[in-house]
Amino acid sequence: MHCPNCGIQTPETANYCTRCGEPLREGLTKPDPTEAIAPEPSVSQIENQLRYMLPMGTPPVPLFAGYLGLFSPTLIAAPFALIFGTIGLLQLRRRPEAFGHGRCWTGIIMGLIFTVLGIALLINAL
Repeated sequence: MHCPNCGIQTPETANYCTRCGEPLREGLTKPDPTEAIAPEPSVSQIENQLRYMLPMGTPPVPLFAGYLGLFSPTLIAAPFALIFGTIGLLQLRRRPEAFGHGRCWTGIIMGLIFTVLGIALLINAL
């Protein structure tokens, strides 16, 4: 479908022209340009949302601590998760603008739980 006003090709399902805003179907009126339009999200808002999914702004040690915390039920990774989580928190204390506190705490808590469990299993086996 072509816009009768500017001639641009528009999708068949469009009600208004994407370039000039002209109505493409009968019975529609041209939108009022003074009406409030939802603002575009800023770059910082998008980065804020993405950092929960991607490790943006996270130093390597907290990132590694989080993954070790996830693998700490294997009992081998648990003490390392505890160590890297603690080191990561110390690094983040020196860099307050960096992210990764949650990953560090995941490493510390999971590492502590499964390190204690591993030691208890080891003592019980002896």
